Amino acid sequence: MRTYSLVCMASAALTVMTGYPSAWYGGFDGTAALHTGDPTRVIQGIVTGIGFLGAGVIMKDGLTISGLTTAASIWAAAAILLALLCAGTMMWGAKVEAWLPSHHALGVTIQLAAGAALEAAALDTFLRGLGYELAPGSLSLRCEAGLTEWRFVAIIQRRSEAAPLDALAQALGRQAWVAGYTLAPARN
Repeated sequence: MRTYSLVCMASAALTVMTGYPSAWYGGFDGTAALHTGDPTRVIQGIVTGIGFLGAGVIMKDGLTISGLTTAASIWAAAAILLALLCAGTMMWGAKVEAWLPSHHALGVTIQLAAGAALEAAALDTFLRGLGYELAPGSLSLRCEAGLTEWRFVAIIQRRSEAAPLDALAQALGRQAWVAGYTLAPARN
């Protein structure tokens, strides 16, 4: 949410400043048009700039993506007029996000024990008993050398009722059908 706010504010400000030069550059005296840019070129520059920053700062590691807020805040800080709004978003944005209803997610990889069989419905039932649920459409299966690997996203149903990460790990470790697993926070 903070990322979108920062990108939106800076894009709008740069476009408005270019589109209405008389409101920003001390009035229109007939020569201001010679010194201002074309709003369509500014928009093109905004899109290019966001893409450039994204390529350099945004990193993906498994199901976790980092650097989105950093890229957006650096880019938005270039619009000096928005410095206070950007600072406020960075300081209070996380508090607003925490207050809003959300469903935290975990990226899960399970290696099935040799000869073990598992059904998606049984996995979902197991997860629901711990306060999680199988995210619809997130399941992918991989079989190599006779070993099956399940990758999916588990969504916390209610934060107050969900088992902590270590308790989920212990519960997975006790299952006969699990040979190995990986749990990692995933941003949704």
